[in-house]
Formats: sequence, structure tokens, C-alpha cells
Amino acid sequence: MKTLVVEDDISMRRLLETMLCSRGHEVIACSNAEAAWDAYQREVYSLVILSVDDLQLCRQMRGAPYGDQSVIVFLTVSRQPEELQMLLEAGADDYLIKPIEAEFLNVRLAIIEQQASKRIGHKRVEPALRESTASARWLLFMSNCTNLKILLRLTLLNISMIWCIVCSKLTKCL
Repeated sequence: MKTLVVEDDISMRRLLETMLCSRGHEVIACSNAEAAWDAYQREVYSLVILSVDDLQLCRQMRGAPYGDQSVIVFLTVSRQPEELQMLLEAGADDYLIKPIEAEFLNVRLAIIEQQASKRIGHKRVEPALRESTASARWLLFMSNCTNLKILLRLTLLNISMIWCIVCSKLTKCL
């Protein structure tokens, strides 16, 4: 899983990078928002872990054409509900409170990986679903066109029959 880690604290960044790599992630680690934004524009990441200083970066990522494809998790020291709500409003899917123990981090990463896998699965299914819906609409349209053609033919046939009846009655009258 491609993962982008943005953390200015080098020890935390290395801990995350080590834990994620041990779980099979392909990790790009950045120390600032500018480097992270450059990396994000070049590649789609399934998982993004941001430090709390990067609210604007989160908004930028969510605003990108593929911004809904990433699970974004913030690292924060705050336990204040209003501050955590700000993270979610900026576009975060989840948050981790620092300091974080390695065992707890491992469990939380497993949960976050499930979220990312589900999101990836949905993103793969959505285009096929849109395509099949478009095909179904086209078939329905064509079916309606065929029905319209049949209806038109029947109407013309009825008009012809009525015309013949009218003409035959007119002939008898003359």
C-alpha cells in the first residue's frame, strides 16, 4: 500500500516509517507540507498520515482530483473535541493521539489499512458500475426506440386500414 507520512519530528517519522514498512507499505516520508504536496501531486496514496500542523495540506489533498481516494489520518497531541472536530472538517478520516505506543499503533494501523482497502475496492468498482449503468440506459433507450418504431408501424397500419375502410365506404356510397 502506498503511504505518505508527513511529520516534522524525525523520531516519530522514523517510527511510523519503520512500522509501516514492516507491515508491507511503500512509504514516502516528508518533513514538511511543501515536499508532501509535491509527492502527492505525482502519485496517488492509499494512506496519508499528517501531523496536526497540516490542516491546509489536508484540504489541498481533498480538493485534488483524486483526493477522495486516500485515507487521511492526523497525528495530534490534542484530546479536545473541538480540535479533533477541526481535523475531521479539514478532511481527515481519523486521528491518532501522540504519544502513541507501538502496540497500539500496530492495532490502529490494521484498522486504517482496512479502511484504505475498502476505499480502494470501491474506487475500482465504481467505474465498472457507472459503465454498466450507462450500458443499461443505452439498452433501455434502444428498447424504447424499437418499441417506438413498432408503435409507429402499428399506427401507420391502423391509419392505412382506416383509410381503406373509409375509401371502401365512399365507393359504395357513390
